[in-house]
Parts: sequence; structure tokens; C-alpha cells
Amino acid sequence: MTGLRVFPTVLSVDGKRRVEDFLAQHGGRGARPEAQSEAANASRGWSEIYAADGHVLRCDWTLDGTTTHMRFSEIDP
Repeated sequence: MTGLRVFPTVLSVDGKRRVEDFLAQHGGRGARPEAQSEAANASRGWSEIYAADGHVLRCDWTLDGTTTHMRFSEIDP
């Protein structure tokens, strides 16, 4: 799967499945480029993947030592 480079670490199997399911439900990837933000110390940030129908999958992430915590949210168009 392409485009997962916006996340701070390799996604877990569950995270990859979450992205795949989101894109399958909303018509695939949108034309808008993915977006990301990262804190200066690279300990937190967010990433967004845009679907063809206008929905956005946002992943807010924090890095705690060697563990990355991710919270996914779907945003309606």
C-alpha cells in the first residue's frame, strides 16, 4: 500500500487495516495530497489521508519512548 509514509512509524497490522477499510468504504484515495504535522521534538503530530468522496481519516499520534500511540478519527466532508 502506498502513501503510508506520513505516519511516524510503520503502522501495525490493525492500523494498516484501518486505513485500507477507510479507503475501501469511501471510494479510494482522493486527489488531495496527504497532510501531516509534527511537533518540533517529533514526539507528537497528526497525519491525514483523503478519500475520493471527501472524507478524511486523521491519525493523531504521540511517541512515548519507543511506543507510538495512534488515534484514528473519520471526518465528514
